[in-house]
Amino acid sequence: MVSSADVKIHVPALALLVCPLALAGCSGDDTAGAGPGDAGESADAPATDGTIGTDGAPGPDASDAATTDAGLTTDASDAGPSALVRVAWLDDPAYAPALAGASTFDVCLAPHGTGNWTGPLLAAAGGSGLALGNVSAYFTVPVGQYDARIVPIDADAGAPTCAPFTAHTPDAGGSDGGAVAPITDFTNLPATPNGTALTLVFTPPFTSPAPGAIAELVPLVDETTTSPGMVGVRFANVSGIGGALDYGLGGGVTFVPWFVRITSAEHLDPGADAQGYRQVAPFTGLDTSLQQGGIDLGVSDGFDAPAGSRISAFAALVPGQDAGVEIGLVACADGAPNAATPWLSQCNPISVVPPGTISGVATRFADFIADPGFMAVDVCLKYDFAPAWTDPPLLGPSSPGLLAGQVTKRFPIHSGGLFDVRLVAAGSATCATAVTPDVTYFPPSTASELATVAITGWEAPPVDAGASLAEAGADANAGAGLSSLSVAAVTLEDLSCHETAPIVRVVNVAGGDAVPLTATLVDPEGGGGWSFADVPYGGFLTSVPHDACGYLAVGSATTGVLTVAGKNWSYDATSLSSDTLYLYSAGGGVGVVACDDADPSAAACAPLVAVP
Repeated sequence: MVSSADVKIHVPALALLVCPLALAGCSGDDTAGAGPGDAGESADAPATDGTIGTDGAPGPDASDAATTDAGLTTDASDAGPSALVRVAWLDDPAYAPALAGASTFDVCLAPHGTGNWTGPLLAAAGGSGLALGNVSAYFTVPVGQYDARIVPIDADAGAPTCAPFTAHTPDAGGSDGGAVAPITDFTNLPATPNGTALTLVFTPPFTSPAPGAIAELVPLVDETTTSPGMVGVRFANVSGIGGALDYGLGGGVTFVPWFVRITSAEHLDPGADAQGYRQVAPFTGLDTSLQQGGIDLGVSDGFDAPAGSRISAFAALVPGQDAGVEIGLVACADGAPNAATPWLSQCNPISVVPPGTISGVATRFADFIADPGFMAVDVCLKYDFAPAWTDPPLLGPSSPGLLAGQVTKRFPIHSGGLFDVRLVAAGSATCATAVTPDVTYFPPSTASELATVAITGWEAPPVDAGASLAEAGADANAGAGLSSLSVAAVTLEDLSCHETAPIVRVVNVAGGDAVPLTATLVDPEGGGGWSFADVPYGGFLTSVPHDACGYLAVGSATTGVLTVAGKNWSYDATSLSSDTLYLYSAGGGVGVVACDDADPSAAACAPLVAVP
């Protein structure tokens, strides 16, 4: 989980690691945990001396001067106004032949135009360089304007230095194509006034045709504060390929966009603030996603973003299958170092959702409303904390919707948050008008990431329901204390227990009577059978030999006559590996719908045919 908890843009421990080996005049400050730009610090206040090391022991004595290979001193008496710089490495040797042989990279800095290179930054901090998708922690530097130099790291070449290197470009046959002078230096960095922060984003050389081109630099000025009670979020599209991208909360069909149609040409959202940030409400444990055309391209799992924190997200080009390319997502908690590798920012690993796959929990929705002749419905979703529903409904205005006993295909729903679920009339273009009380859904975090939300109960209980209905209430026989008289959602984890196939589960969603139901299969040809006895309303059996998800391994007993509540149905599951049988209210009696839990399509479920 990526967390922005207790984020401070200044990282004292890291500054102490870096400063004695890096840039003149920088020092750590462990006195208040506040850094440049934090509340309570004057914009003109000089940095203070750092005297505590990363292990709590006394740090470098302020009187000890250290000299870098550029001849710069780090004597603490030189401390003055400072800024912060970090590096995001979103390049890959696959796009720059001159980088062949290097897999990680470091960066050196020099005051603009001087050639007095200092670093490499990560090596000085004890780091091992940046791989594709890595973002460094912030490094404290004196104010000014800098040039940057890329340092490819070759594991066989010893400790990295700031010296220029000569690359060898392979020719078309894979042989050494000869030495080239790689373009490693970049002089287009903006100035860094006191209290500011800067991210140097290195991407593939999209617009540099020169043989020695190894990267392009996109410098981004970072914000160090947020609006009170809010979270600052910025999205940078540095993927370098055509097509606009969206970034936001959640994903799949419950995506809440923060940034819409951002192109790689513009990098940042022109409608955001001057540095590309938008202010959003704090959240905990939720995914963020990169989308194009409603399809998840990358997902950052389980982000924590408390008030006052900041998030930077990047769309990056990633080598794909069959020499193709894909777009991935990197999302970082700004200013929060990685505990295991303090020279890196706390970011999710670069994420790519393979084409054709579902990210999140593949969820289907079932209509088991008990009211006879109830209208066809569609399904709407929104995060519980969101003020507005996501239009249009899942099936869309042109769909005939769901009638009782019908089930949707599976939709990608991201876990980690509570969702409101609303039924609207089929054909609705918006989610404004509910036709039953809203219910809730918390997607399970399961190994299989498959789930069903079965909506059952009565929208309008009959006045002559009789004793069994009137007394049902939160019946002891009803799963999770459900009432068969009110609309409710039963959430089922599908296939997460991994019983040996073929497996069958029986779920009782027959609203209108909380009396448990028994389902028995008998094979007339003598092939055996099975029985689910006293299945509670709103639930399934978990007693031995059923597994925790309610499935029973049935061996060869996959065909026969199914009997429930004195009625018979023909059942044939010879071609299935997993089946859930839903017992629901139908025409004043009980109906049975069988669903192939392994089939993601709308054709996975069908009613059983009654027989004498």
